[in-house]
Amino acid sequence: MVKQAKFQKIATRVLFSAVVIFMMVMAFLYFSKNRVDTANQASQIPQAAVKQTISPNEALAKVRELAEVKSYLVQIPNARIEVDSTDEETNTYLVHVYEIKNGHTATFNWYNVDKKTGEITAEFDNTQEQGE
Repeated sequence: MVKQAKFQKIATRVLFSAVVIFMMVMAFLYFSKNRVDTANQASQIPQAAVKQTISPNEALAKVRELAEVKSYLVQIPNARIEVDSTDEETNTYLVHVYEIKNGHTATFNWYNVDKKTGEITAEFDNTQEQGE
């Protein structure tokens, strides 16, 4: 009877230890999976959402690189290019290309520059003037 009680005690301890180890392994796997899932979710954020908006200086540089603006700057060396305003509703910069002539502002064009994409939209169509 003593041997059987001793065997039951040892078997109970082994079984209890096995259950504790099993629970610890399951908890480890659960938390490891959640950590991997969280990392995967973070990596699935679209790059457009991660990318910061372009700066006002970058918007100016983009407008300055337009062929029509380059041509205008050659013709009018004292021309100015400035970010006039920021429109939070449309998420754009308004860039003004102009010169001061005879005491007043002579506007060449206004350009809307999308803060996210850098896409430029001119307010005026200057293509006819370019061809003349």
